[in-house]
Amino acid sequence: VYAQDGTSKAPVVGQEAETGPGSPVTIRPSIHGDVLHSRPVVINYGTSTAPNVVVYYGTNDGVFHAINGNQATGIKVSSTNTVRPGGELWGFIPPEFIGKLSRLYANSPEVALSTTPAGITPQPTPRDDFFDGSTTVMQDQRTAGSPRTVIYLTARRGGSLVYALDVTDPVNPRYLWSRSNSDIPELGQTWSKPRLMRVAGYANPLLIMGAGYDAASEDSDPAPGTDTMGRGIVVLDAYSGAPVWSALANCSGVAGVCVKNTSLTRSIASDVTTVDRTGSGYIQMAYVGDVGGNIWRVDFQSATGNAPANWALTQFASLGGAANTNNARKFFYAPDVVPTAGFNAIMAGTGDREHPLYSASNTPGTAYNVVNRFYMLKDPNLGPVPAGWTPLTEANLVDATSVTYNGMGSGFYITLPNAGEKVVNAPLTVAGYTTFGTNTPPVPKAGMCYPNLGVARTYSVSFLTGAGQNPNRSVTLDGGGFPPSSVYGVVLVNNGNGGTTPVPVCFGCGNQTGPGGGGSSLAPVKVTPTGLGKRKRTFWFSETDKH
Repeated sequence: VYAQDGTSKAPVVGQEAETGPGSPVTIRPSIHGDVLHSRPVVINYGTSTAPNVVVYYGTNDGVFHAINGNQATGIKVSSTNTVRPGGELWGFIPPEFIGKLSRLYANSPEVALSTTPAGITPQPTPRDDFFDGSTTVMQDQRTAGSPRTVIYLTARRGGSLVYALDVTDPVNPRYLWSRSNSDIPELGQTWSKPRLMRVAGYANPLLIMGAGYDAASEDSDPAPGTDTMGRGIVVLDAYSGAPVWSALANCSGVAGVCVKNTSLTRSIASDVTTVDRTGSGYIQMAYVGDVGGNIWRVDFQSATGNAPANWALTQFASLGGAANTNNARKFFYAPDVVPTAGFNAIMAGTGDREHPLYSASNTPGTAYNVVNRFYMLKDPNLGPVPAGWTPLTEANLVDATSVTYNGMGSGFYITLPNAGEKVVNAPLTVAGYTTFGTNTPPVPKAGMCYPNLGVARTYSVSFLTGAGQNPNRSVTLDGGGFPPSSVYGVVLVNNGNGGTTPVPVCFGCGNQTGPGGGGSSLAPVKVTPTGLGKRKRTFWFSETDKH
């Protein structure tokens, strides 16, 4: 980052400390931007025995990256260039980000922090974000001879935009389409990860997502209780990006079928949870929460047909109180939905993750003062929701904070026991228990000079009774901070006899029953399904010779 005049070097920005390749040119200590909320996605273009792995993720230096994820094999990008393992295949910068890149080069204006003093010129401003959202992958292999792979990029605080790139050939990516609030005026910051789905009433794959986050309203603490954007749900054609169906507070300028719903007053930043009760591969219903404490349900089935014109939105539950009260709960993460024979069990927790710190303010509705809860809601509507459905409220639920839920009413709730405690990740139900993580911010102490990320806990409760795997329902995780959302998987373990044994494990569930505390938020824990004791025969049929 030094201009060269042929005989000397003249610094044009701040004095950078680290000498880089080709000295005397110097570079920043890191030329790679932070990866804050963007979760890398991994695609294997090869086979299990001959992998060809590419890793995709966004960073806050303005670039969306494609990286060779192989351990030892290079990826050939041209006749003269092979990218080593860990090397970058390509980077993508959309036009919307170009105007923000000069600040990264010039280090001006400075980033405004809580400790930034007054009187600095130019005036410091908040940091810029870019591709800071999560990425969705579609691998369409319906046509064996011409499979397609598409990735969908979101920006979170980087903007109100979604990009689709065709990466069927990972070294020759192609722009497919993009959408912004120029196409969908109601679209807020794209926090909601697009969820890929198929439905019976539409031929192509679809993307469903919340309409976004309204930073102008929801960044204030307490929030005013009304938003101006992000109020609804959007469904896009996965190949063309065309809006197929939307349910929004404002349908002005939106193509496709758009259902205007005046009850949509708060933004939906959460991912959407889709449900296939029939096992057909087609989605019948979807659930999502908003930042006003409401749970919404979308039906892709109806007595009059399954075409988009017949899809419907229903306010299923209202669990948040008014603004400026300590019941002003917010849903930021997708619910987990467990289908049972008689109902869908909807598991969801509240917490304003954008205001996680301690506050000495006694103002009702301030995020630290809001009483957060974890809910199990029973949805008995296995078919379409009937007309005139009355949203569930806490009056329909059992307070199971101190007792075991007995199955009465429409579900239960558990109040988080600590001041300022918030649910900060998505729930996951495995083997009958639902896991979710919380953070409790520290109370500042005079003279304390070391960082304190607060107390991180992982809860594990029965989705049917609310009982915990241990008496406290939770364990404390090492290191504090925000525990990431739990992930379930199966790991092949060497069995010592020349083969492997599949072992179900959960990453992020915490050590709920063993000694030594909860452990790391990333440590795997073996999952033991409930009810697998000694087996006994429950039915038999004897066939004997008849004489």
